[in-house]
Amino acid sequence: MSEQSDTMPWPEQPLRPTRFKRHLGYVYPALALLAGMQIDVFTPRADGPLTVAQLAAQLRTLVDIISSTPRVFLSGRCKARFAGNSGAIAKKCNAAAATQEQPNVEIILTRVLDVQARKLRPLMYARVAAGMATLADECFANTDESNAFLAAGRPRYLGGTHGTYADLWSATLHTAASIRRGQPQARHDFSRMSYPELKAFMLGLDAGATATARRLHKDFHLAAGGHVLDAGGGAGGLAIALCGLGPSVRATVAELANVAPLARNCVQEAGLAEHIEVIECDFVAAPPPGRYSAVIMRALLQVMSSADAQATVRHGAADLQSGGGLYVVGRGLDDTRLSPLEAVAANVMFLNIYADGQAYTEGEYRSWLHDAGLVDIQRQELAGGYSIIHGRRT
Repeated sequence: MSEQSDTMPWPEQPLRPTRFKRHLGYVYPALALLAGMQIDVFTPRADGPLTVAQLAAQLRTLVDIISSTPRVFLSGRCKARFAGNSGAIAKKCNAAAATQEQPNVEIILTRVLDVQARKLRPLMYARVAAGMATLADECFANTDESNAFLAAGRPRYLGGTHGTYADLWSATLHTAASIRRGQPQARHDFSRMSYPELKAFMLGLDAGATATARRLHKDFHLAAGGHVLDAGGGAGGLAIALCGLGPSVRATVAELANVAPLARNCVQEAGLAEHIEVIECDFVAAPPPGRYSAVIMRALLQVMSSADAQATVRHGAADLQSGGGLYVVGRGLDDTRLSPLEAVAANVMFLNIYADGQAYTEGEYRSWLHDAGLVDIQRQELAGGYSIIHGRRT
């Protein structure tokens, strides 16, 4: 009997939906992170650990200083949270306004929130499980990464992107309907969006503009001088960041007529109107006037059809001085269209918000730059599925 048992094959293990469940499970940590950014559980803990009860008490009173100050304030520095009563908060805000610590303050609005520890507790434990917080003696503390990027007021603050992520993730829920109907069901048409819609979306995108500016200056010395054209520059965040890195550089932001007023306001608020010009331009139709030492297209081509993207690259190259470079910054796919994973996944989101836009392949970008007469074309891969494709005019 034992000999026969030894020779009998073992039954195959049943196939399990392991990967299916894993992907579904990834959704909840991401949504928990978004919620933490939206109610800002990170800034109150920037100076040290807090219990859930202490954190809830700090979050109950929120002071929003609604201001026309530069985006560094709008991205989090003008949002202050205090424990205590509203009288103490008003006194603090009045003192700030009187001493012009935060200039151009228009409205100070105090709202009392009903933040309860029993509702906050599951979110905080989810933050710990996801590696975005630590727990010791019932006190929650930020990780070094959370402190650097999600605590308001830090130089590399990214917490202000929550509105953009909420918008794009919500749009992605329409994927099945967009495919069935052949049209994006959460379309973003920048030529028709209202000013508040543009401001919310563009300022969220600009949260990464400073990092892009640093990379472009570090690798290509774009802030060392010259005249840079930020094509489709949105709210002007990249141009503002470049001019902040190099006071001798001049920049021009070229945008659609519907978006240009937002860029002008942001440039004015940043105090850089003498360094940055904003012009109205439809890059698909024609290049703007002038000659530039560099042309940057950040998150631009991915909103267009292939034909429009090719025309935009051709017009951008035509604006370059001899020896100048064109830099395409955005989601970029390998020619297999299977990697990097973040860019592959982003294409699912793009089909819901753009009629024809998508993350294009390295080969497509290279062909557009080559056809526009550029040489020394190279791709530099960045984190998160982003790339810099660049070429030089002879």
